[in-house]
Amino acid sequence: MLIYTNLLPNIYLLILILTRKITRLFFINEVEDRIKNNSLSSSVSSFKKMFKSRDGITLTTAHKVKGNEYDTVIAINLLNGKIPHWNEIFNVSDKGISSARKLLYVICSRAKNNLFLFSEVGYFTSKGDLLYPTQLLDKIEFDYNI
Repeated sequence: MLIYTNLLPNIYLLILILTRKITRLFFINEVEDRIKNNSLSSSVSSFKKMFKSRDGITLTTAHKVKGNEYDTVIAINLLNGKIPHWNEIFNVSDKGISSARKLLYVICSRAKNNLFLFSEVGYFTSKGDLLYPTQLLDKIEFDYNI
């Protein structure tokens, strides 16, 4: 009995190791199948292309731009109800101001040379109310406000 008791931890360890190896094999097989079935490239050169410097225009969301830098950033639709989002305005104690501040920081800090911020006129809520500029931007006086 003593011999079997001492072997149990080793058996559990062996089962754990085998389970991990089988899981890795399934994962690798699944990835290989996905590459083959979807005609995807698995070469290093195609992977490097994703990180190459790009020319032209990149359209993205404020949330997805985090970590990237661009020569020029043009941010549109900076309206209350969009930044901050209505859910934050109604459900967060500071009415979404801290969230809007963080998101505007991310947007503004992505520009290397030029930054253009637009709070357009003429957008309405689903109830027909006019949308106004984000409060944080509305507090700033620019010489070129229209």
